[in-house]
Amino acid sequence: MNLLPVLAVVASVVVGCTASAPTATQPLPTSSPIDTAAPPPTAVVASPAGVASPFPGPGSTPAVTHGEAWIAFQWVDGSGDGIFLVRPDGTGHHQLLPDMAGSEIHPDWSPDGGRIAFVRQTPVGPDGLWVVDADGTDAERLYECEVPCNQVDFPDWSPDGSSIYFSQDGDVPQGGGIPQTFSIGRFDLASGAANTVISRDDGMTVWQPRVSPDGSTLAYLAGSEELGTAIFISPIIGGPATQLTEYEMLGAHPDWTPDGRIVFHTYDLAIFPSLNEPANLFIMDADGGNLEQLTQFEESGFRAAQPRVAPDGEGVAFTQVEGPGTGTRRMAFLPFGESEPRWLTPEPINGTHPQLRPSP
Repeated sequence: MNLLPVLAVVASVVVGCTASAPTATQPLPTSSPIDTAAPPPTAVVASPAGVASPFPGPGSTPAVTHGEAWIAFQWVDGSGDGIFLVRPDGTGHHQLLPDMAGSEIHPDWSPDGGRIAFVRQTPVGPDGLWVVDADGTDAERLYECEVPCNQVDFPDWSPDGSSIYFSQDGDVPQGGGIPQTFSIGRFDLASGAANTVISRDDGMTVWQPRVSPDGSTLAYLAGSEELGTAIFISPIIGGPATQLTEYEMLGAHPDWTPDGRIVFHTYDLAIFPSLNEPANLFIMDADGGNLEQLTQFEESGFRAAQPRVAPDGEGVAFTQVEGPGTGTRRMAFLPFGESEPRWLTPEPINGTHPQLRPSP
């Protein structure tokens, strides 16, 4: 039984670590439709109970002006995960959509820095792919995860801003259980149509898509309970997949540098909650060559996770876990070519999935 799909429901899976030969992923034609109808209730992603970040009250939300530098991130708002913004100098810390019920997760800036894509999860009803302006106005649902879809997640804008890629799983057996299909979809903003780019029904999970700077290639996580997880790439137009890392590395959360290299991290606790190994950031060429470890955490409980490359390519923002049992997750930044991370803001701020706003 493949347990990785449980991440799609409760963000908690135990995965084996045995390496094995690559398994090719065969993308479907981009014209393949994603099925839709109303799924069973979707659980809210778990977060540390009773932890909240302060943000301005009603009427005091700061203006988010065109071209201004901001960091988007995810954190607990008291009832579920929410999306927050903060300036790099630490000012303007606020929740983007404080009045939404449920959870808003995995923010992703549009290439012009004007909008943020995210996934909304509610205690009842289907997940949805949403966008909102950077100032918190004009929130709009683009795509609803309807049966046989079980969950959508991890939105990623195309480099030209015309579409949003996302993960999807579905075909849960009658009476409940593990989803049977896993895919990467693409939502076209002009037409409002969603299409399947990559799909698997062989028990292999595909997750966490990121589009290359030239828009030609998807990097993503793929794996199974028996194999572990690895970083793969596939041409967006279709064709065979290429495995870049060994399954035993348990690679996750790939992202691209502007010059076409790939950053990722290992031992994701959201996928492998029972493991105690330290997680670190790595970088490699798009063919898997020149693999280099960027962070040097060696003790159990110390982790670098969820990397997002800065738009200018000068470094990588990530979530830093500071020790075993603390549950403290803070936003950090590592300039490429340096060995020591720094906090992303002058004072450390609790947060996950940090991403720097692109300049228009």
